[in-house]
Amino acid sequence: MYIDIHTHIHKETNSTHLRIYNIQLQNITASGNNTISSIGIHPWHIPHNPEKAIAQIKAIAQKENILAIGECGIDKLCETPIELQIKLFKAQTEVSEVVRKPLIIHCVKSYNEIIELKKEIRPSQTWIIHGFRGKPQTATMLTGAGIILSIGEKYNPETIKNIPINKILIESDESTLSIEDIYKNIAQTREIEVAELEKEVEKTYKNIFK
Repeated sequence: MYIDIHTHIHKETNSTHLRIYNIQLQNITASGNNTISSIGIHPWHIPHNPEKAIAQIKAIAQKENILAIGECGIDKLCETPIELQIKLFKAQTEVSEVVRKPLIIHCVKSYNEIIELKKEIRPSQTWIIHGFRGKPQTATMLTGAGIILSIGEKYNPETIKNIPINKILIESDESTLSIEDIYKNIAQTREIEVAELEKEVEKTYKNIFK
């Protein structure tokens, strides 16, 4: 099975593809049906009333079709004050813990902050950094902290060769490439068969999304 852990393109899950469609709070229509989804507050789109928004996410996250919280995170290149980003990130980690669902993280130039927050919070739920493109040293630092890396269309080949295979998930995000092509490219970089990559990613997925 092809598992797409994070996509902004709305396609239904079927017998060969499992897709987690990302919903931002300002666009929650998909959460009202059975679309398999994640929901969160992106650091680019923090609402005027954060407390109300967190309460809304907590309520929506109880639904069975919501599999994860996020994407949420810290982005040092966006205009939102970093203190507010951290406050909203912490609030969403609390939701993740309450509903017992993993956290999908948007992280730009803030890997050290994410690791320090994980040490501080000590979550029971898995944290997943989506769209990881960093260097092998950064990947080692993150996976050593127990964080899973979700890989998309663009990635550092040396990183892909060196990440433990049980620390990898795969996503299409906003890519025009199919998830099949992304799997194929990653498998070629690792010099393994696509079927082996599918099997390993599915195993990791099942360990996280229990």
